[in-house]
Amino acid sequence: AEPLGGTVASREISPVAAPPSTQEGGSIRLFRPLRDLESDLQRIPALWWVVGVAGSYLVFEAWILVRHVLWRDDAQLWLVARASGSLGELLSNMNYENRPILWFLLIWPVARLTANPDAVKLLSWLASAGVAVLVTRFLPLARIEQVVVLSGFLFLLGYSTMSTGYVVGTLLTLLWFLAFSRGSLAGQFVVAALMASVHGLFLLLAAPLWALTTIALLRQWRTIGA
Repeated sequence: AEPLGGTVASREISPVAAPPSTQEGGSIRLFRPLRDLESDLQRIPALWWVVGVAGSYLVFEAWILVRHVLWRDDAQLWLVARASGSLGELLSNMNYENRPILWFLLIWPVARLTANPDAVKLLSWLASAGVAVLVTRFLPLARIEQVVVLSGFLFLLGYSTMSTGYVVGTLLTLLWFLAFSRGSLAGQFVVAALMASVHGLFLLLAAPLWALTTIALLRQWRTIGA
């Protein structure tokens, strides 16, 4: 009979067969349909891709905005801009509001052209157009990822239908990441400053982005000095 210790040792060194799902790249095969789909999508010319995806997104956004009724906080911002006959009056009336200045500056010229508060929806739609073009044309995303991003709740419904500057903040956030991917420190500083001026939520987001940009700039100066 074989000693007990030898039996244990042989069991410890005997190979254990891997589960079928992990053998020969089994776990990778689970994602093969997505890789094949991405390969098929990459065959679509860039212009047709942008027109098809961004265009479909914007048509849906227009339909949603037409049916959307302005909320009271949306209407309040419009009324403040509408009641301000000059930029000086706008700045004065903003003292009673807790919103940064950028969205008011975007609404104010529109409020000078029409008394219809639904006109503010046009600003939201134009910002959504910028978001769609950035996602489908300029950001380093796979085409499947582009569709997933644009069909998400915040991009499709949440921020895009609220005429309070959320979609403008989203557009600026994407512009910051575009500037970051291209190594433009000046662009990152400018975009972060605009983010801080559109809404309190994006002010909180802009603060760490500004800090990261400052650290990158200091490191660049240190490298040049060395």
